[in-house]
Amino acid sequence: MRVHPSLTKPVIIFDGDDTLWHTQPLYERAKDKFFDLMASQGFSKEIAAGLLAEIDTKNVSKLGFSRERFPKSLREVYECFCRNNGTRPNSKILQRIDQIGKSVFYAKAIRIRGVRALLQRLRKRYRIYLLTSGDFEIQQRRIDDSGLGDLFIEIFIVDKKNEIMLDQLVETLKIDKRCVWMIGNSIKSDINPALAVGLRCIWIHAGGWEYDIEEIRLGKLWVAEHLTDIVKILEDVNFICHQHP
Repeated sequence: MRVHPSLTKPVIIFDGDDTLWHTQPLYERAKDKFFDLMASQGFSKEIAAGLLAEIDTKNVSKLGFSRERFPKSLREVYECFCRNNGTRPNSKILQRIDQIGKSVFYAKAIRIRGVRALLQRLRKRYRIYLLTSGDFEIQQRRIDDSGLGDLFIEIFIVDKKNEIMLDQLVETLKIDKRCVWMIGNSIKSDINPALAVGLRCIWIHAGGWEYDIEEIRLGKLWVAEHLTDIVKILEDVNFICHQHP
């Protein structure tokens, strides 16, 4: 007798930062304070902004999304200004820069409006997981602050997302790739790795930072201007997912 595959719920893997809670505004406020500080030292805000974007993006390759990277990038901008100006860095300014850089890790990330109700609704038809990257302690605090942790089957905190890691995760969970959605705001960290391993993706087009700028790969991609738009996308692309014995 032939054994038929059983029906199972499709899977959604959600990103955390700037998908379920706001993180980028914390960095933008810190940058504004830093640029004001640089201006008070006689340096151009505009040049500081361009230099920070360049340095911070390069530092991701060396330090990833660790808590050391952002404060280090701010310090390097100031030190570069000092070298070009033929002056020694001021220890009090360096201390203030360090405080500004670390402030993003202690400020509370605000949950995006309506997201808890959305996840509760999706749980009825999908198995939902959280995959977020960065310093473990900081990411865990943001998850706790969001009050969303109880809605996920499992939560994964990784140093950095990439194609190999995502492929291994899907393999570990024993999920058919054809049954998986990846939802996130970062082209580089969320969308392109997922498209590369053959997942369906919804890109939350809600802004980002310089590191995220990358050409989108070809694949099964839908674009949402807001998190709440994903419901209609999911309903329009409704499909039957089988779990083979």
